[in-house]
Amino acid sequence: QRKLAPREAERAKKLALDGIPVQGASHLATHDPLIRGERVFWKDCASCHPFEGEVPEKIKGPDLTAYGSKAWIKQVLRDPDSH
Repeated sequence: QRKLAPREAERAKKLALDGIPVQGASHLATHDPLIRGERVFWKDCASCHPFEGEVPEKIKGPDLTAYGSKAWIKQVLRDPDSH
């Protein structure tokens, strides 16, 4: 939570520039795809996949640190079956 809090706070400030919905600020954050997506990733994905130096207790999936990068895309195009 300490790792996510500063990023979520910055995102919430940006979202608030467009106004706070009548449901309140918490509604704004919990329904934002970027905030929600990162929470889901750390809760559900990072428990099996290493990512940016964070390693789960029991690794069950590939390292996702470079996922989606230019180098990753090039490698997938060169050899789709590679690690």
